[in-house]
Amino acid sequence: MRLEKSLFENFMKGIREWLPSYYQGIMENVIIDYAGYNLGFDKEPAYIFDFALSDEKLKELKSLSNNLRYLSTKNKMLDEELFKKYDSLAGFINIIEFCYKN
Repeated sequence: MRLEKSLFENFMKGIREWLPSYYQGIMENVIIDYAGYNLGFDKEPAYIFDFALSDEKLKELKSLSNNLRYLSTKNKMLDEELFKKYDSLAGFINIIEFCYKN
């Protein structure tokens, strides 16, 4: 997987929160590529690392996201803490789907 620095940082926040068992493996094999950045092609250095996520695990994350969304708005009342968790997880899933699956 290849992510620019700011996206990598957001991705790793998601990893720490939602898939903590993946954190160490990613940090051990990440390579920072400055070539495109130094040549002016990229806005930020690129972080390149191995990442494998099963479809089943992605479905679990999506199910959890849907559950958090439901619970955060249950009884037409907004639970801000649960909504923050939902928002964090939904953003993390979007990064995975956009960068990993494509």
